[in-house]
Amino acid sequence: MFTEYDMINPRELDSFIGFTEDEVKDLCKKYNRDFNKISQWYNGYKLGNVSIYNPKSVVEAVLSGEYGDYWTKTSAIEAVTNYMNYDNGALKGIITKMLSGDKVSVNVSRFSNDLTKVNSADSALTVLIHLGYLAFIKGEELGFGYCYIPNYEIRQEFVSAVLELDWKEIYNPISNSKKLYEETLKGNVEFIYKTLDQNHLELAGPFNKNKEDILGVIVEISYYNAKQFYNIKKEDTSILGRSDLSFIPYDNCHIPFIVELKINSTPDEAIKQIKEKSYFNSLGSYHGKVLLLGISYDEKTLKHNSKVLIIEL
Repeated sequence: MFTEYDMINPRELDSFIGFTEDEVKDLCKKYNRDFNKISQWYNGYKLGNVSIYNPKSVVEAVLSGEYGDYWTKTSAIEAVTNYMNYDNGALKGIITKMLSGDKVSVNVSRFSNDLTKVNSADSALTVLIHLGYLAFIKGEELGFGYCYIPNYEIRQEFVSAVLELDWKEIYNPISNSKKLYEETLKGNVEFIYKTLDQNHLELAGPFNKNKEDILGVIVEISYYNAKQFYNIKKEDTSILGRSDLSFIPYDNCHIPFIVELKINSTPDEAIKQIKEKSYFNSLGSYHGKVLLLGISYDEKTLKHNSKVLIIEL
């Protein structure tokens, strides 16, 4: 008989599975490294009440002073693609939501601890949790919880896997996201809505969800490149549930974004709502320029519209 310790139930070994936050802070102080940058790239695992960092990647980044994807040096891409492609792409919608930053529900009890018998989406997700590609938060009901992509390093692994699997409807919007981000900063509203129109056509396929859910995910995937510069927070204030977004910069070099989404309305109404409901609260005590982005989607014409306004707080 033996007792099993793993990423889902680490028991009393939770703080020994990786580096704790205090240990990482000590290393950053010793080697004069940017803790916030380390956290952005390698944090995100939550075992019980303990925040855990990937030790291998933290050591590489601390010693070299370069922040990047060190996971590729320890694991073959097939380790993730084999399970991502469960049932010939049944997980596409789930993977897309997690790439956008969402958590998704998972029943880890459906996995039988046999890597050769992955016969459900829950089992495939559970394997990815055990392999470290997904983080896990326990739910209230035994065996249930939520999984998510923990950090920017692992998110890059998933993007590489999407390319390897030739999931063009997901990879194309991601690969174009840098240009969209740059044009948004310039206030190029025509480029914004045309890009969103195309991305909507690409991404709507993997989903059988409500339109509001699709719109939120499409916008986040469309601005995927910005995730390296921003902590993107979802709000709970609009009729679109959690589709409104605040782009909080990791540094002082990037302008904050406040994004409001509307269906069958106008981008002017979206901008108006941002102002009236003081969505700037998510920026705390920040003073300076803020980019307001209103995006609308018309169900009849299947077209987006957008408006950019830069204000001073």
